[in-house]
Amino acid sequence: MSETIYKCPFCNKKYVRKDALMEHIANSHEEECYGLPPQQIYFNWKNKYPLSKDHGLSVVSGKPTKFNLTTCRYERFADERDRQLYREMFKKRMIQTYGKETLLDDPKYQAEHMLANRKITSVYTWANGEKTTFTGTYEKKFLEYLENTLKWENPTDVMAPAPQIFPYIDPETGKQRNHIPDFYITSLNLIVNIKAADNKGYRLRDIEIEKAQDKAIKASNFNYIKIYDNEFDRFESALSTIYNKPEKRIFLESSQAFEQLNNDLTE
Repeated sequence: MSETIYKCPFCNKKYVRKDALMEHIANSHEEECYGLPPQQIYFNWKNKYPLSKDHGLSVVSGKPTKFNLTTCRYERFADERDRQLYREMFKKRMIQTYGKETLLDDPKYQAEHMLANRKITSVYTWANGEKTTFTGTYEKKFLEYLENTLKWENPTDVMAPAPQIFPYIDPETGKQRNHIPDFYITSLNLIVNIKAADNKGYRLRDIEIEKAQDKAIKASNFNYIKIYDNEFDRFESALSTIYNKPEKRIFLESSQAFEQLNNDLTE
């Protein structure tokens, strides 16, 4: 695999480390940066925006959004109202497509619908006081990893549960079910599912259901990653790819832990 090269927007110097390029821009081109951080300048240049661009636009309201220094992208929503409107948009779309009765008669959807309304969840409190819902220890560890390891800049960029609802066909019954993923990271347009690869709690049916859910997400236009047993290096790899190749869609549904689980259950 060829090594990624980071090129300076101003003087065409090249670096093999992104942080080295950021340091170069900050030290050698500060006066050319319009008061913006190097990460934002590089993102603007790479995406052929004016270098002076200082905000994005909400995909919901069109209001200005800030640049996220952790994900190195403009955020998709301006505020909490935008995020709530986005949730409601998905609910209305599902009802228009499948009908309210079809959705509410689905026991799995009923449980997930309650989850989406924060009635059966635990709450993670970030250092700045923001709160994010979660449903298990693995999800909590993911949030701790975002805050403590990646120093996540904006907790409201992380929506839990994800606002999207993905219909899929239950491979055992042939009936339609509905899947709500664990997290949606808005600035990355990234859906994240957190799993434990413990064959003591899995059946083959669970594996087939996960594959059906993954297939449903794959048919969408979202980036997607599934993390087993706290394999957070996969998340950092996805971050790097999204940063360096924003035109490329990320879809990582399998992993070494999942493949081992699959093998154990099929032997």
